[in-house]
Amino acid sequence: MRSLDLAGHSKTGVVGPKVEIDVVAEITALLIQEIQREVSVAERLTLFWARAESVRDAAPHEKIKKAFVDLAERSGLVSDLGFYGRADVHHVLDWALRGSIPFAQKIRF
Repeated sequence: MRSLDLAGHSKTGVVGPKVEIDVVAEITALLIQEIQREVSVAERLTLFWARAESVRDAAPHEKIKKAFVDLAERSGLVSDLGFYGRADVHHVLDWALRGSIPFAQKIRF
């Protein structure tokens, strides 16, 4: 049995198998459960922003945008935001990917 460090390197210098984890897919799978329509739109949008912000360095921004916009449409968030729902989702995503908070009050998690 080989002993590996967190990067998958053995203590003998031999590299172990590299495991690719799709963090964006993992987060969006979690988020779809969190933003059900029983939750207020404001809370759903806040959770949406927080999850997008949490993965902003994990993948190319275009991949994150595509996954999150698709999720917002599938969950009903876009339609629940109203006429400009899609634009609102893009706006919140842009803020998240910059690491900024688009809401008037600071959010604490």
